[in-house]
Amino acid sequence: CHLEHDEPKRKLDKVQRRNLDNLSEPQVISLVLHQLQTRSRQQGLNDQLILVLACLRREVRLWRLKDRHFASHEARLQRELRGSFANVFKKLSVARLLDLLKNHPAVSEDLKDQVLGLLAS
Repeated sequence: CHLEHDEPKRKLDKVQRRNLDNLSEPQVISLVLHQLQTRSRQQGLNDQLILVLACLRREVRLWRLKDRHFASHEARLQRELRGSFANVFKKLSVARLLDLLKNHPAVSEDLKDQVLGLLAS
């Protein structure tokens, strides 16, 4: 976004960045997906983000199919992760959440390229 904003860009502190960097790709995508879905509903951005959300949902669905343990541990893990990152993520803009996804070391380059392509279209 190139518009002027009243508040400075929100950033994670060092500990939050380290904790986020230690997450796996499925964990990061699940967290970001949850926040993006919530934000897109709240801010009326469903139309703009529908393809990105569908792409991320597809990735989560694929992990569930590949790893039978993923689904069983996902709910517990997500409660823990959402609890520890909830206050941090709710302060971030949609653009910042997408930046976290695009810059995370565990997220595959292929998925990053897909998300960037969908955002550009």
